[in-house]
Amino acid sequence: MDVLGPPDVAALSYEDRARLHPGRQLDRSQERGRGAIDTRKPGKERFMCRTLCLVLASVVTLTLLPALAQETAGGQVYRIDSVHSSAVFRIKHLDVSYFWGRFNDISGTATWDAARPEATSFDVRVNANSIDSKDAKRNTHLKGPDFFDTKKYRTLPFKSTSARKLDDTTIEVTGDLTLRGVTRPLTAKVEFTGAGKGMQGEAMVGFETTFTIKRSDFGINFAPDALGDDVRVIVSLEAHQAPPPRPAPAK
Repeated sequence: MDVLGPPDVAALSYEDRARLHPGRQLDRSQERGRGAIDTRKPGKERFMCRTLCLVLASVVTLTLLPALAQETAGGQVYRIDSVHSSAVFRIKHLDVSYFWGRFNDISGTATWDAARPEATSFDVRVNANSIDSKDAKRNTHLKGPDFFDTKKYRTLPFKSTSARKLDDTTIEVTGDLTLRGVTRPLTAKVEFTGAGKGMQGEAMVGFETTFTIKRSDFGINFAPDALGDDVRVIVSLEAHQAPPPRPAPAK
């Protein structure tokens, strides 16, 4: 994007120049007879001109910032919709059956460019206190120091570092997963599940991934005889762009 500088006063119309120099009376006959008016005036008038130019440049830049925030060199940025996203996990109990739990609060962003899937990136945060095992006492235990220790570690973040295309709907994403303050590398296949329009006309995309981690890698070692070490995780994300501006009402 070009850097904005002071406007070319000589190229402006009479009215535009009048706005840049409030209180100054421009002589139209002088403008017709000698071409562009020399605006290089010393003192307060010149200072006012420079100040107004800087203000105009700042206003234009601030106007563009929301659009720039929605698009990066790697693609479009989408915000994760917690209400329509899921993070569930499975662990073996007493080496007999599988028990399932979930987290109910997911936030963050996904960056996606359909033409360049390798530019995909994720910055996902799971609220550890949103864990739900269908039992209040067990939820309290899971939030304690034996498991997630949520008083010290409130979020479970994942931040991708690279991605590569596997096929038309699948990418392989590598990044860093942190549990209980311990960060480990994670590589997982991620399925692009679709794209469309939201209720307000905003663009939306979906992703899903399944991967397995060892809880012992993150210092979660409680009851190794009763609970398996392998934890299967399924994450399904729905993410939206900011909705387009609504048209102005008819006058």
